[in-house]
Amino acid sequence: MGNITIRMNDDLKARVNQTLDAIGMNFNTYVTMASIQLVNQQRLPFDTSVRTAEPNEQTKRAMLEAEAKERGILPDDAATFNSTQDAITWLHNNHG
Repeated sequence: MGNITIRMNDDLKARVNQTLDAIGMNFNTYVTMASIQLVNQQRLPFDTSVRTAEPNEQTKRAMLEAEAKERGILPDDAATFNSTQDAITWLHNNHG
């Protein structure tokens, strides 16, 4: 049998061992079982995902409006500018 050294945060290690103790398992057995499942299933033995932030209501509306304009459902009458100064001038003239 080979040996493996794992570096782990002390707090996480304590919590992992506490959880494994509660189910009557040690860390070595857990790693061995996870490794067997990895080999047998040819995938991680647990689901992985990236949590994405859910857009708020204002952002959702802006996204829907942008898509509607892109598809021609709503007219795209948004002002466009070639420079920051043009945008500032437009704002002063229209929303003074």
